[in-house]
Amino acid sequence: MAKTVIIPYTARGETFAGLKYTIPDPKDPKDVFGWDITDKKEQYWKRPPIPNFHAMTKAEKDAYFEKELIRSAEGAHFWNNGKIEYLAPVHYWFLMHWDLGGGKYPKFYKWHQHLGWFMHLCRTDPNCFGGFVLASKRSGKSEFIPCEFQCDAMLQTKAEYIMQAQNDLKAKKLFRRSLGAFYSQKRSLPYTYQYYTTKSEIMFKKVDQQKKSTKKDMEEDFAVSNHVAIGAYPSKIDFVQGETTRGYFLDESCSQELMDLEELHAKVLA
Repeated sequence: MAKTVIIPYTARGETFAGLKYTIPDPKDPKDVFGWDITDKKEQYWKRPPIPNFHAMTKAEKDAYFEKELIRSAEGAHFWNNGKIEYLAPVHYWFLMHWDLGGGKYPKFYKWHQHLGWFMHLCRTDPNCFGGFVLASKRSGKSEFIPCEFQCDAMLQTKAEYIMQAQNDLKAKKLFRRSLGAFYSQKRSLPYTYQYYTTKSEIMFKKVDQQKKSTKKDMEEDFAVSNHVAIGAYPSKIDFVQGETTRGYFLDESCSQELMDLEELHAKVLA
């Protein structure tokens, strides 16, 4: 049976016990990564090898891609020293599809697991309008949250995700990491999409076959067609707009001096 836990670090003294999160059971024992490993010492998160997509039939690639999309919505499980651990959708995507650079992928950390539960709760609770995360530097949140955008974006046909930072330079650095991970994702997923990028935006949409178009043709096509956009913008409240916005991230919000945070929050909420 599914169990309910209190997400660590979400309690507020004696006034609030903490946020409750329901951890689902695996639907099939063989869906749990490491199900065939009996030695507990050998049970830990190991990023599964990516199959050779060139050697797969279209039906096999479609099935593999569909399985990954299900995990981007429902998460995944793996055996860890005799215990089944649950990875929220963003955490699984982070471990499996978020290239940190040079083909290096994240390791499993409990902190990321708890952050993944928190972000999944924020995404799925209809009464929640966002979250505020205080964490030490090098905790991975600047990679983890843009990854959640990319994970969620895979399930959308029309959506926008907005990233801002302490200043414009840091927003550009944030975007470059997201862009690099987006390009690398093509090597870990067997799907065909058409994409168009600028210095601050990634725009893509699923297509049946890869279309060869000029940059001008694609720019005009994306201007009028349904697509997904992930972008980093200057630290100005005016850049927060769009009826299809599904995500907003302000990196290093405690150090923000260019925008009034109360006014910004009101705009994002609207």
